[in-house]
Amino acid sequence: MKLTYLGVALLLASPVLAAKSLDLNLHSSMPAIESFYLDLHQSPELSYHEQQTAKKIAAQLNKLGFEVTSNVGGLVL
Repeated sequence: MKLTYLGVALLLASPVLAAKSLDLNLHSSMPAIESFYLDLHQSPELSYHEQQTAKKIAAQLNKLGFEVTSNVGGLVL
């Protein structure tokens, strides 16, 4: 029974600990995120013609370790 209480306590505590870790990571990443946001919005493109925007987003996603498939549906990304 004590083991069950311990398990429940750990399950309830883990989201709080994860949220603190996420908050710290987000806080330290904000300057880069804000810079990327400003870069995208300083050179707007027409809808469905976002070639430079798509290239920048694809590059960021690749840098983060995501696999990006280009030219899907005629779009750059």
